[in-house]
Amino acid sequence: MPLTFCDSGITVEIMAMRMEASEKRRLENLGFVIGRKLTPLIDRGGVMLVALGSSRVALNKSVAQKILVK
Repeated sequence: MPLTFCDSGITVEIMAMRMEASEKRRLENLGFVIGRKLTPLIDRGGVMLVALGSSRVALNKSVAQKILVK
C-alpha cells in the first residue's frame, strides 16, 4: 500500500519505490531503501513527516504516494 495510507505511529517496511530514477536516487541517498523500516509521524495537508532511524524527513504527498510499504 502507498505510504500515504498508513496510520501515524505505526512502523512499516519499504517494499518498492515507483518513481523516476533521479527521484529514487535522491531518496536512497536519504536512506529510503527497500527493506528499511520507517514510521509516519504527521500528515498535514500536502506534507508528510516520517521517522527514518533517528532522522525525521518531510515528504511531499505526491512523493510519499509512490513509496509502497507493508
